[in-house]
Amino acid sequence: MKKDSRIVYSGFSKKVVSYLLDIASVFLTSLALYFLSISLVAGPFLNYNNNKDIIYRSEEKYGLNVQETTNYLDYERACTDFYFNYFKDDIVKTYVDEGKNYTIEHIYNVLVLNLPAEPTVSTHSTSYYKYSVNDDGSFNVDVVANRIAGSGEFYERSLKDLFYTSYEELFVIARKYDSTYSLAFSTNSQIEDITRVISLSISIIVFYMVLPFFFKHGATLFEHIFKIGHTNEKNGYSISKYKILLRPLFDFPLFLLGLYFATLYSIVLLIVLPLFANAIYMMFSYHNISFYEKVSKTESCDEDTSLIFANLSEEEAFEKENNQIDDPDFIARLEKMKKIEDKSNNL
Repeated sequence: MKKDSRIVYSGFSKKVVSYLLDIASVFLTSLALYFLSISLVAGPFLNYNNNKDIIYRSEEKYGLNVQETTNYLDYERACTDFYFNYFKDDIVKTYVDEGKNYTIEHIYNVLVLNLPAEPTVSTHSTSYYKYSVNDDGSFNVDVVANRIAGSGEFYERSLKDLFYTSYEELFVIARKYDSTYSLAFSTNSQIEDITRVISLSISIIVFYMVLPFFFKHGATLFEHIFKIGHTNEKNGYSISKYKILLRPLFDFPLFLLGLYFATLYSIVLLIVLPLFANAIYMMFSYHNISFYEKVSKTESCDEDTSLIFANLSEEEAFEKENNQIDDPDFIARLEKMKKIEDKSNNL
């Protein structure tokens, strides 16, 4: 048996397009399953909707529902209300317990206005705020620092960035001091994390473990559409069933981790980067194989122009019967293969 005489390897463009479309199908299906699970299962049975209501009412109570705006005054107002009205005593007590007898003004100057806790002549101010100076030349950290006058688009945007950064931290601080809000938030976050992973897992199983059993030669949905099959690297026979089941273990563990944590960094490092790296690897590798094919010692071929057998016995039976075989599809592929060989010989 000469493997190269009957196998035509699939081109890079077909492989990459089918690869990306399969991935897109997995994620779109996963997204649909996620929202269905949240609305039909988590909502009514896991107290998700009730927790969501608690979260909304808590954030509204503490002024944490500021709409996206370019006006720094909205974020400044949320910060000052939070520190001086809602959690003043709790925040001060936290510092006292740490042995720091700070006033709430001192804490606000440090955490929100980004001023040093112990100012000096060279560090008592930033570009936008400065500590008040006492008669003896020391700095008064127990009053809110004075804003340095300014105007213009850059000044407004910088103040907005300053207060928005502190505003984002208010949600974490509120959960620290409000146990009801904290429990509702952590419970729903865990439900969302687990639901994302389960939804993606189901989608992966369907597209990469179930459907390939119904298509020839372990092909995924779009590989089947683009007529791409899989063969063993060594002999060109169709891949074993266990290699179909193993495929998700090579392609998707990082995806599951990236989606579980669902941060910008995890999505880029664990999902986008591996996808990109695999496509680049296919571009430059021999016969355009992927990471999975490299590890599992398989290759992709064009089903229309390749003669793929399950084993040696099937190949020998075909060689005996040759064109007398009754399968029209098989004969058609053989004829295509012969045309390609004749064309190659004439070159």
